[in-house]
Amino acid sequence: MRTAIVNLPFDGFYESSYSGEIDREEESFIEYRCDGGETDSDYEEHWPEALRLDAGEYGNILFGVSSYDIAYRKIATWYAERSTIC
Repeated sequence: MRTAIVNLPFDGFYESSYSGEIDREEESFIEYRCDGGETDSDYEEHWPEALRLDAGEYGNILFGVSSYDIAYRKIATWYAERSTIC
């Protein structure tokens, strides 16, 4: 069996459109949570003042529990499966 090495044109993740999109999703979630997300009355009913977090606290939690390696691996797999090799 012969093995071929193929280099796919892939920008990587650091400061790329892929990492940027993940960053935008996180920012959108944080904005949604900090701005209430639901109507003001629903928000106040479900999230009393003592349980509300600021944007920095949400960011720290997301960074601590997110598995970026899993997300990047899924993106790379998706990209490789859709690349055309001639």
